[in-house]
Amino acid sequence: MTAEEPPPGRDQKEIVRAALAGGATAIQLRAKKDEPGRLQVELARELAALCREHGALFIVNDRLDVALAVGADGVHLGQDDLPVAEARRLAGPGFIIGCSVENVEQAQAAATAGADYLGVGPVYPTATKADAGPATGLYHLGTVKAATHLPVVGIGGINQENAADVMAAGADGVAVISAVSLAQDVEGAAARLAAAVREGLARRPRGDAATPVAGEFRLIDDLSRILPPPRTATVGIGDDAAVLPGPDGRPAYVMACDLLVEDVHFHYGTGTAAQLG
Repeated sequence: MTAEEPPPGRDQKEIVRAALAGGATAIQLRAKKDEPGRLQVELARELAALCREHGALFIVNDRLDVALAVGADGVHLGQDDLPVAEARRLAGPGFIIGCSVENVEQAQAAATAGADYLGVGPVYPTATKADAGPATGLYHLGTVKAATHLPVVGIGGINQENAADVMAAGADGVAVISAVSLAQDVEGAAARLAAAVREGLARRPRGDAATPVAGEFRLIDDLSRILPPPRTATVGIGDDAAVLPGPDGRPAYVMACDLLVEDVHFHYGTGTAAQLG
């Protein structure tokens, strides 16, 4: 997703070009709310052409009129924008309509109205979207995913470090702003994000599509909601480890706890206890 205001001295078209070169499969244009329609159309037309060159989808945020004017692949609508049913009536079949949802009821309503995919979040805390509510977490994303037949795109606070978790939790894609559009190395950031997406897909449990967040990741997400923030840890609850301060208060120790299961992770006949440790 493009930033409403690109970094000083950076051109929006070059940012998008670099993101596409790095592996972005869809671009969503987020223009400033007060940007004149004429300027939005000019930029959208150029970005649409770039996306076609790279075989990527081009989506316009909020503005169905701009999307239709430039031949975009689709539009993304929020709860306060043009209703999905009206957008579908105006755009007709074959035009992609995405909808941001905050709960299962909104997701089901969007699906009934003719949406093609859902944007769910903010999954994590984010400062990029001023109108974003509190973080909802991975379990909520999985719950929405399980409630409809539509693809679900996670959004909000997602970056190269946590995108794999979002995909492993059941998302069909991730949408980011600052992690790519505001990065110093846009192409490299997009490539790292694409790699994280592939990692998450590989981690996704097979044959467990009905479980919103499977196994340990669901448990971790649930625990992080009910436990108080750690008082001493520099980096707290996550997957396998925490960072704790040393005697002088600076981070000094990485404490890890994990489970080893015989005949799953090791065999007694091929390794000693010391080697396992």
